[in-house]
Amino acid sequence: MPDIEIKRAHKLSTEEIKKRIEDTVRDLATKFGLTWRWHDDHTVRFEGRGVKGELTHSATEVAIRADLPFLMRPLKGAIVERVEQKMAGLLG
Repeated sequence: MPDIEIKRAHKLSTEEIKKRIEDTVRDLATKFGLTWRWHDDHTVRFEGRGVKGELTHSATEVAIRADLPFLMRPLKGAIVERVEQKMAGLLG
C-alpha cells in the first residue's frame, strides 16, 4: 500500500489532461530531482531521492500514488498538502 494515495475527479479531455500531467511532472522533476517516464498512455512513473510513485489518469479521474522513504514519513502531512495543491493547479 502506498504511503500517499490521492484521487481527484476531472472533466478534461484526454489530450488536455496528458499535457497538464506532463507539464506538472516536468516541473516537479526540475524542482526535486525526479526522473520520470510515461509507462503507458495513462500512467507516468517517477522516482528520485527515495520517493517512488505514479500518476495515472482516466476519462474522469487523476490519481497519484507514492512511496516515501522512511525518513520522510514524519513529513507525510506536509507532503500530502503540497501534492493536493499541485493537483488543484493541475485540474484547475
